[in-house]
Amino acid sequence: LQATWDRLPVDEYMKDGGDYRLRRYDRFRYAPDTAILEILPNVTFLQDKNMNKFAGGVERKFEPLESGFAESSFLRALITFNFNQLPLSSKISHKPWEIKVHQIRIRATPEHKGMPAPEGLHKDGGKFFSLHLISKKNVIGAENPIYDNDKKLLETFVLEKPLDSLYVENAKVYHYATPIQVKSGNTEGTRDVLILGYWPPSD
Repeated sequence: LQATWDRLPVDEYMKDGGDYRLRRYDRFRYAPDTAILEILPNVTFLQDKNMNKFAGGVERKFEPLESGFAESSFLRALITFNFNQLPLSSKISHKPWEIKVHQIRIRATPEHKGMPAPEGLHKDGGKFFSLHLISKKNVIGAENPIYDNDKKLLETFVLEKPLDSLYVENAKVYHYATPIQVKSGNTEGTRDVLILGYWPPSD
C-alpha cells in the first residue's frame, strides 16, 4: 500500500502557490460495534478560517483514495485500533462515527523546503485526530511541537519510523510540524503520512 503515495496528485489549493504537498481524501462511516467501515460520498473538504488561516473558508475538492487502499484491511484495522484508544464516554462509544482520511506526501528539493503545516500553529476539526508516519526518505526536520490552549509548549518530538503516531484531542491542544529539507545530495526528499480525523455522532 505504500506505493499508493507515489500516485498522489498535487494539492491544488496551496495558498502560497507551492506544489510540495500531494494529497487524496475520503470520508467513511465507522460502526464501532462491528468494525464495519463504509465509504461515504466524496464531497468538498471545508475548515473554518479561525481553525486554518492558510486554507480555511475554502471548499477544497480532492481526488478520492485509490480503491485498493480505501478497501484495505490495513485501513480498517488501523481505524479500529485507534478508535479503541480514544477516551470516549459510553454515550458515544457505540454509535457510528465519521472518519475523515487524508493521505498526504510532503516533498522537498535541494532548492526548496517542504511545509507539513503551512498554516502554522493550529487545531484541526473533529473531536480527535491521529497522524501516522508511513515513510521518510532523505529528509530532516518535521518536528512536532504540541502546545496547550495558552500556547505554552508542552512537548516536541519527531516521528521517525513507519507507524510512529501522534494522537490529539483537538479541544485541548494546538499542534504544528516544522518544515522538512533534503538531508543530502540532489535527490528529492519525501515524508508520507496518513491523517485520520474522528467526528462524533450528533446528539
